[in-house]
Amino acid sequence: MNRLPEILQVQNITGAVKAFDWTDEFPFKKLAWFFPEDKVKGDRAIIDIINNNNEAPQFVSPGARAVSRGMVDRGTLAIRMPYIKESFFLNAELVSQLREAGKTEAQSAVAVLAEELEESTRRVQRGIELLKFKALSTDYSIVLDGRLVTIDSPYDSDHTPTTNWNAASADIRGDIAAWKELVTKTSGRRLAYAFLNDKTVGYIYKNELVNALLPGTSFAERLMLEGVEELRLFGLTWLVYDSYYIDPWDGQTKAYIPDNVVIFVPSSPDWSKLQVGQVHYVNDQKEIAKDWGPVSWTEITENPVGATVYVAWCGLAVVTVPNAVVIATVA
Repeated sequence: MNRLPEILQVQNITGAVKAFDWTDEFPFKKLAWFFPEDKVKGDRAIIDIINNNNEAPQFVSPGARAVSRGMVDRGTLAIRMPYIKESFFLNAELVSQLREAGKTEAQSAVAVLAEELEESTRRVQRGIELLKFKALSTDYSIVLDGRLVTIDSPYDSDHTPTTNWNAASADIRGDIAAWKELVTKTSGRRLAYAFLNDKTVGYIYKNELVNALLPGTSFAERLMLEGVEELRLFGLTWLVYDSYYIDPWDGQTKAYIPDNVVIFVPSSPDWSKLQVGQVHYVNDQKEIAKDWGPVSWTEITENPVGATVYVAWCGLAVVTVPNAVVIATVA
């Protein structure tokens, strides 16, 4: 059994704890790259939200006094970071089989444990992915301990196009050019990527200008017949992402990227971060310990007899330079 060997080497069902790496399967690898990890001690996020100043520095001659400037305008986000904590229960029979080294029953039990651990890590991954998309939204609300918690959005308001993009005559290229110019002027960054879902990318397929630029090409035929997950158009890489989650607050199925919304971001990963905190747990010595997640540990239970296996991660995704991002409601 080769899946998640780092966990299985220590999951002896006696309370052992292990920090481990992700599996290779990321739901959306492009998005993972845009939020570089920033590990911090503890589980409280202290993050500077920068109001970027794109003013050019002044030139001076050698030996001249430096030109004094004001401190960078910052707003601080201080919040206890949420945990994503998964668990599953192993009954007494499975625990007993795991202790029978070398027997067929033990191998079967290990297979069950590995499968459950792998599913837990996938669920944690999906939770982190949702945090990233929430950070790229004007509504950053998450459910924390059964309560709906809203993190202040750094964005003033949605951007809107000159004409809704569901009209075939919409000037999509002109809208993009205007938003590119805005981001360059205010943040010094350059927009390079656009995230949207399949319904919204359909407006681009039907746009008069796009159809005039791509008539009769194999690429145009593929767009109309198959659709694409990634395309280059108007100087941007468009990433089409259709995935859903069940909101724990209202039980409704929701899209990570809503209909009629396009999220434009720069190419460099210096405008965002995934701040990762330390997970607190009780170790084998019954002491409070902490480590960067994801972390897995077990707790023996007597009623019912068995063991509960936990997988936990702590962190928060944040856009630190909000004026480098454009969230546009296009229809």
